[in-house]
Amino acid sequence: TIPYWAWENEADPWTSPLWDAVGGLGHGSSNQCVADGPFSSTNFALLSGQCLRRERIGSTPTASEVDAMLQTAASDSARFFDLLDFMHAGVHCTIGGTMCSLEAAEAPEFLLHHGNVDRLWAKWQQRSGQHAQAFSQPAGSSFPASPLTIGLDSNAFLDSANVLGIAVDYVEPAPKRGIASGPARKPQPDVWKASARQWFKIIGRTPTE
Repeated sequence: TIPYWAWENEADPWTSPLWDAVGGLGHGSSNQCVADGPFSSTNFALLSGQCLRRERIGSTPTASEVDAMLQTAASDSARFFDLLDFMHAGVHCTIGGTMCSLEAAEAPEFLLHHGNVDRLWAKWQQRSGQHAQAFSQPAGSSFPASPLTIGLDSNAFLDSANVLGIAVDYVEPAPKRGIASGPARKPQPDVWKASARQWFKIIGRTPTE
């Protein structure tokens, strides 16, 4: 299975155990160095020598927003990928700090965030055979030249059950026992979309809204 952080299911993304000092990634806010846990400034540094930073402001997309995205028709795959890309970008700069910079891939939460983005794509693919084969670029599109992609095209990665012979599995989170469910978190698309635009500006892309 692939580890992921299902940010859409959090009642409050910033009180998640993910950020605990023990068993988590440590606390960090106000764009300051992470102060505790295994990735604190005394235990961890980026390749640049700088500390890991987080902002943790605003909100992440909610379960209802994700559910609406997953209803996108297979024939409108370009729209699905635009929506997913916007959610992906919003979480980057909602976490902020290192995650909202060109050093984002060095943050430990980067893998968990991208694992969730891949999980949501897999859930959409599972809706039908048409969804499973839908892709917003022409089938067989080539990747930028890289030692990792020589001889490969997009078709090699469309089936999460067979990615170069590897079956990728996403185990859905179990309901939390003994915890009464409260009101669903209110969507704040204006907040996380503002964060998304910040991310697109950093990476030099013009988003499709």
